[in-house]
Amino acid sequence: MSRKTIENIKTNKPFMWWDILVYVLLALLVVGLFWGIVWSKDNDKITAVEIVQNDIVILTYDFATDEMKTYSSFVKVDTTSHGYMVTVTNQDGKGFNKMAINIYEKSVDVVDANCSRSKECMHTRPITHNTDSIICMPHSLIIRAVSDTIKPPISG
Repeated sequence: MSRKTIENIKTNKPFMWWDILVYVLLALLVVGLFWGIVWSKDNDKITAVEIVQNDIVILTYDFATDEMKTYSSFVKVDTTSHGYMVTVTNQDGKGFNKMAINIYEKSVDVVDANCSRSKECMHTRPITHNTDSIICMPHSLIIRAVSDTIKPPISG
């Protein structure tokens, strides 16, 4: 750098007032976007849940009416002290997923599966809110919350 450039840097302020204004506006924008994404999430409790395998609904359960409907012979439902234990078997008979439906906490959780070595679906948090879902890709299984405000995606 030349001596003139160094002297110019020394005499001028490193930030002008409009530089600081731009930084403050950018910081406010980032905070506003963060707040909008985090706090706009629909955190209502689920009213119903459905289990989908290979894009076909195989079970629905309504927490309000305690009504369960199964649409497949590969679904086995057992009653437990907290609700229901649902076992879904693959069509080949080799794969399975066990889900616990807790009627008191209004939650659904995968408690056992033989889908893969890491069993990601078992380590997913239980479904408790409208926007929650659990996916088991090796078994093509989706457990998703259903409510009046959130409609499930259409697949096909």
